[in-house]
Amino acid sequence: MRRLVLEQRATPSRTFSLALPVLSAVGALILGSIPLVLIGADPIEVYRLMLTSAFGSTRGITDTLTDAMPIMLTGLAAVVTFRMNVWNIGAEGQLQIGAVTSAGVALWLGDGANTAFALVAMILAGMLGGSLYAGLVALPTATWKVDEVVLTLMMNFLSLAFINYLVFGSHSPWRDAFSISFPRGQLIPDSSRLPDLSGRLNLGFVITLVVVFLVAWLLKYTVWGYEYSVVADSRGAASFAGINQWRMIVTSFLISGGCAGLGGAVLVGGTLGAMEPRALTGLGFTGILVAALGRMSPTGVIPAAIVLSAIVSSGPDLQQIGVPAPLTVVLQGLILVVIAGGEFHLRYRLVRAGSPARQAHRESAP
Repeated sequence: MRRLVLEQRATPSRTFSLALPVLSAVGALILGSIPLVLIGADPIEVYRLMLTSAFGSTRGITDTLTDAMPIMLTGLAAVVTFRMNVWNIGAEGQLQIGAVTSAGVALWLGDGANTAFALVAMILAGMLGGSLYAGLVALPTATWKVDEVVLTLMMNFLSLAFINYLVFGSHSPWRDAFSISFPRGQLIPDSSRLPDLSGRLNLGFVITLVVVFLVAWLLKYTVWGYEYSVVADSRGAASFAGINQWRMIVTSFLISGGCAGLGGAVLVGGTLGAMEPRALTGLGFTGILVAALGRMSPTGVIPAAIVLSAIVSSGPDLQQIGVPAPLTVVLQGLILVVIAGGEFHLRYRLVRAGSPARQAHRESAP
């Protein structure tokens, strides 16, 4: 009996690329209806509520877009390094440090600062904080080939311990000195708050989109982007061409960390208004899923983050019609896993070892 093996597909057709996400979504809805039927819920009503909750009103749309901002940026952070086969799993920590530096600058400037200057300073501080924190991983990774996966994961724990200490375990400026019942972050001045656009949606969404398209342009139309693609395709070819791989690894980490740090800044300057540790966890790892759903494309993280945000934000409304909270999480997970599996199927396929299809694929491979 021939065993099944996994092999990379040749370039898929445009029709297959467009049809697969639709088929994956349909399959996810069918699979997700099974636990709903078992508890006596109407799957059509549940899915209708999920759709209307996220996109059925101006408030729903603005809330979905607002919640999509940080995971869009952490997804972009993952894309920048992952596409070069460098694994930055530390966007979580870089976002948290970006929140620390942006909130610190905003608190230091105070109420009397010029609004435009304070906003620019806060945003740049967040990006710089995340970038420098990523640089602590980039240097040993590029210089001594230290495993970046282990190192970035460790840095996530350090950043979480640090922000918890600033708010819960110290009398730092980041902690609200007048909060007696439970420690909380110190609110930043109004001069450093991102202006509202509609509902909860603020200027951070526009800044996020600008950064996404700027990174897409950087990767596609610049000399740095060309060298980046060469290193991503073949380290050997990059060495032969004289491309400085140390520089490419370090700069990709710095850009990645800057994107994640911006996520912390837009949270502090927007919906949070302060550095709140409990609201700054989980976003980096969700960004990895966003990057995968967005097919490792900088602009692909935009719809991926919006879809993911829509699924997650519908949870409270589902609970109101009798869908238990644990089942809500299961339903969301089923949908995301099936869609992610479809994206994996776009790149790989199962074939029998020694089959004519596999032999033809190997003969056509360069």
